[in-house]
Amino acid sequence: MKTYRGIPAHVVVVDVNDGGRQGFIGTYPLSLHTELRNHSPTGFSWGYAGSGPSQLALALLVDVLGPRLALANYQQFKFAFIAGLKGDEPWTLTDAEIERLARAMPGFRDEAAIHHLDGDPTNNAIENLLAIPTRAEGAGSRDAAIARGQTERAQTLSGPSVMPEPPIEASDIAWEQTGEEFPASRLLATIVVAGCRMHLEAYAVEENLNEGNEQTFPGDYGDVPDKVYEAVGGDGAWHTVTINGREYVLIATPFCT
Repeated sequence: MKTYRGIPAHVVVVDVNDGGRQGFIGTYPLSLHTELRNHSPTGFSWGYAGSGPSQLALALLVDVLGPRLALANYQQFKFAFIAGLKGDEPWTLTDAEIERLARAMPGFRDEAAIHHLDGDPTNNAIENLLAIPTRAEGAGSRDAAIARGQTERAQTLSGPSVMPEPPIEASDIAWEQTGEEFPASRLLATIVVAGCRMHLEAYAVEENLNEGNEQTFPGDYGDVPDKVYEAVGGDGAWHTVTINGREYVLIATPFCT
């Protein structure tokens, strides 16, 4: 049996007990498993839905369920459980409790649900993530593999029977400039996804090369993307699209009935 202990310094250790004659065997620090997904190379965290909790959810599920099930379920586990822990308090969980909590989540992808990925060259997101090159093979190739795996995972793990949708080019959308002081800082359009009418907003974005490519949103309504990012527990930079030679972040919300 394994017991996972989170202590206030945001360190997680694992106590191993064989449940037999030997009893307590030893303790080791929980691996970050940044070779699979590198959300937070500086360490774990909990009590909110951010990068540190993402790394913790991944690491716990890898240790308990293995990498395939972990990669398919850790983000949901973060929102369902890790974000609800009190960030300034210690916690203790056994491997059995973690597995029970994970498998009880609505929409948990079990072995059968991800079996469709096996042997299908178009659905190889997990295999790509598990085949990320080691440090000895160079950071550039490792980063490329991570990026490729993240892209394919987003395309293939959204459900067991997801079919690719025809792409919508930003240049083909009829945009309306709605910024007040700076009209082009916010664009608005309407699209239909699977029969559902959606508001599609585009917010102009700038990247500050002197601040580590920090993204800022000049002009009107610039706080909206930041609020959305915080609400969904964003990790990393926004993806952007080019519209009329300028970079934008897209946010889609359904019409209210």
